[in-house]
Amino acid sequence: LTRFSLFYPEKRQFFLTDAPNFSVDGLTETSGPLVIIPFFSRRIGISRTGQQIPILAGARLSGKTSNTVTVGLLNMQTDDLAGLVTGNNFTVARARRDLPNHSSIGGLFVNRIATGDQARANDYNRTYAVDGRWGIGQNGFVEGFVGRTDTPGLTGREYALSLSGNYTSESWRLITGYQENGEDFNPEVGFLRRTGGFRKYDFGLNNTSRPNGFLKFQELSPHMSFTRFWNFSGVMETSYLHTHFEGEFEDSSSTGVVYDVRSEQVFRDFKVSGITVPPGRYDFSETEYSFRYNRAAPISFGMSATAGGFFGGDIVTFRPSLRARYG
Repeated sequence: LTRFSLFYPEKRQFFLTDAPNFSVDGLTETSGPLVIIPFFSRRIGISRTGQQIPILAGARLSGKTSNTVTVGLLNMQTDDLAGLVTGNNFTVARARRDLPNHSSIGGLFVNRIATGDQARANDYNRTYAVDGRWGIGQNGFVEGFVGRTDTPGLTGREYALSLSGNYTSESWRLITGYQENGEDFNPEVGFLRRTGGFRKYDFGLNNTSRPNGFLKFQELSPHMSFTRFWNFSGVMETSYLHTHFEGEFEDSSSTGVVYDVRSEQVFRDFKVSGITVPPGRYDFSETEYSFRYNRAAPISFGMSATAGGFFGGDIVTFRPSLRARYG
C-alpha cells in the first residue's frame, strides 16, 4: 500500500548469529523502519524477486578481540543462475571500538563482485561507512553516520550522512535528527527503503508515567513524532506527523488513539491494488482506535480500526488479533 520497498527481515540462522556485530550506529529513526541499512544479509543468496540463489561456500568470523573492540568478517560465494544472475563474491568487514560513557567509533566495508566466465570486469559494488556515538552524561548521546558507495556508471552524489541526538530519562525520551542521501547512493548489498536524493528531518517526543488510581490506568505513554523529506530542489516530498495516546490498565489490557497527518508529493504514476494514483500533492489524515485485552491471560484478543484519507480517496482498515499462551 505504499510506493516504497517492503522490508523482509532475515530468517537464516547463519546470518542471524552475531548479526549486531555487522550493524552500524547513527541511523536512529523516530518512527517506522530504517531508511538505510548499509549491510543487509538478505542480499546474499536471495534475488530481489525472492528467488533462491545457491550459496557455494562461506565463512564468518565475529566477536571481541578485546574488552573494547568488536569485529565482524564475512565472505560468501554464490553460484550463477542462467538467465538471472552471475556468480558473486561478497565480502563484509566491520570493526567497532567501545569508548567510555557508552561512546563508540567504527567502520564498515562491503564489497560485491561478479565472478565466473560470464562476469563483466565492471560488475561490482562497494560501500564504505564510518559511524560513531558520543555519550553525554547518563541520559544523552549524539550519533552520526557517513557512507559512500562505488558503482560503475554512477558519478553523481554517491554519499549518505546522518546526525541525531537522543535524550532518555525515566519519564521522557527526546530524539531529533537529520539525514541526507545522494541520488546515486547505491548500497547493493544493503537496504534502501527510499531511493533517490533527499534530505530528511526527524523529531520525536515520548512520555511515560504511572498514575495513581486514574481510571485504573497502570501506565500512560503518550508520544508524537514528526518526519519530513525534501528533494535536492527544495520540494517537500513527504511529511508525516504522528500523535499517539496509549494507556495500559492494571489488568494488562491496553487502549490507544492515534491521529496522523500526512502530505505526499507524487512525481510519477504508481498503482495501489490496481488503482492508478496520478502525480500531484496529496494531504490527508487518519485516525486509529485500538484495544487489546489482558495480554497476560492464557487467551486474549485485540482489535484496531483505522479510517482516513488515502491519496485522494478513503481507506478503512480493521485488524483483529487472537493470542494464546501455553505453559
